[in-house]
Amino acid sequence: MISLLEVAERARKGPRMAEMDWNMALFQKMNELAERYRITVPEDSWDAFHNDDDALAGRALEAGFAFLAEMGAYCIQTERVVRFTDAEVREAIAAAPRQVVVGEGQDARAIGEGESALPRARGTGALHAPFEDEIAVDVARTFIESLNLDYIQSYNFQRLYGREIYGLPMEAAAGRRAVAQMREAARQSGRPGICIFYYPISTADAVLTAPIDPYKGLRPTDGILFSTLPDIKLDLDMLTGAIVYEDYGACALNGGGGAAAGGFCGGIAGAVIESIAKPILGWMVFRDVLGGGGIRDVRMSRRPTFRVQPVYSWGSSLSSQALGKANPLWGGSGLNTGGGIGHCSGPGSRSHLLETALASMGSGVAGGQGSAADWHVATMNARRTPYEDIFAARVAEATRRAGITRKDLPELMRRLTHQLEGQPTEPGRDIRECWDLKNNRPLPWYQELGQSLQRELAQDLGLVFAPSGS
Repeated sequence: MISLLEVAERARKGPRMAEMDWNMALFQKMNELAERYRITVPEDSWDAFHNDDDALAGRALEAGFAFLAEMGAYCIQTERVVRFTDAEVREAIAAAPRQVVVGEGQDARAIGEGESALPRARGTGALHAPFEDEIAVDVARTFIESLNLDYIQSYNFQRLYGREIYGLPMEAAAGRRAVAQMREAARQSGRPGICIFYYPISTADAVLTAPIDPYKGLRPTDGILFSTLPDIKLDLDMLTGAIVYEDYGACALNGGGGAAAGGFCGGIAGAVIESIAKPILGWMVFRDVLGGGGIRDVRMSRRPTFRVQPVYSWGSSLSSQALGKANPLWGGSGLNTGGGIGHCSGPGSRSHLLETALASMGSGVAGGQGSAADWHVATMNARRTPYEDIFAARVAEATRRAGITRKDLPELMRRLTHQLEGQPTEPGRDIRECWDLKNNRPLPWYQELGQSLQRELAQDLGLVFAPSGS
């Protein structure tokens, strides 16, 4: 398949194009591809929140292939287009691993399909959020222990030893510090070999590679986030880092596979194609072996009140199903009942737990462990707590206990939607206001809020929670 050095060469020698010209060409191309591959968007209703047309998922995947083969990707530094042939795209798909091993020693785990003597990974542990460095070890430890994670993302922070983190020297030092803190949290948890994914504090190449250190930092059994940029663009600093990490042997995760409808790629159909092309591009140019797609409304994060839009769940399911045809590490069944909300409220709020319940019911029907995405606002110490993941898992299990099927979901989703539609979004609370970091448990008021909501879900929707669920 195409090498990363070849990608770098094309980023230097490819056709020159002004960035705005690339942006404006996206809308026309996405519309043309949506028409060519017959990607028709349904009415915005819970009657069509999930794609049930397997042939459509196949056509959507072909549209993603076609975009990369006909348009390529845009390098923001060189202002050149990186071109690919259809054969190169398909060869890259064929060469992508279907299983990856992360972690070391007793904490080594296998992710994906295939035979392995190792245990399968449980959970997707993500801090992927800003926390003060002073509490980071306790925060990471409590996530690892309370959620029984097999891999976890690191955190960001603003001050290092009392100094503002600004400029490459401080950013590089902060990157090393973050990974060292995660290693200490893993040690305290009795899980020293757990895989740590480095969530870079900036995308400068020196900062991306600074934590590489098998003794105190990132080991070859750990990983890093390399994200394809909105509007199918790539960053040379990330490409530089990818070349280093490929040689080092560490795993890469694409944190930027989603797409927002309403941007340069156009509406929902264009966003679906973008969210399919980006994870494929992430593998081709950054060696992202893990990733995923999904779509949202570009305006969602700016709304002061909830507007539930099931059609975004449909689009997310379509992109996930299409990517699953390319590689199981990138997609799946796509039974997404939360994509039409977007996690607009923060942790510690009733509305955030309602969002989590809405997303986790679909996950439960599909056999998943629930869905508790972090608050979209990157607020220090207030983006997530372990309790949302615990609550999500309980809702998913309660959905299965109740015998709820995919056929039952639309009516249940409508009922739950009525509790959110038009309600104000709520800001998140500091993790220490919701969770006891020392004793590793939710504070009584937050636990009672979750229990109260579980009782409502049982009474109103028929979910069956385990007697010990709290």
